[in-house]
Amino acid sequence: MGVAFPPDAAHAQPLGRRQVEAMIESVARGKALPAEVLQQVVTRTDGVPLFVEELTKMVLESGLHVGATGPASGDELEPAVERTR
Repeated sequence: MGVAFPPDAAHAQPLGRRQVEAMIESVARGKALPAEVLQQVVTRTDGVPLFVEELTKMVLESGLHVGATGPASGDELEPAVERTR
């Protein structure tokens, strides 16, 4: 038997920007993400909560959020984005 989802689960609305930012803040647990990294997570996850959570965790684990040369660029986030797909 498969997992039963609520009838509207597949049609859930994506989170808004403020909701995504709040979720990132919660997942990051006080670790500040540079504005560009935050923007990339917001943009690349399309408001999908699972993607927001997973990409934020990947950014934190990889250290991209505190690069020695400044904030991570979109190109640096690409491998983490691909792992969420």
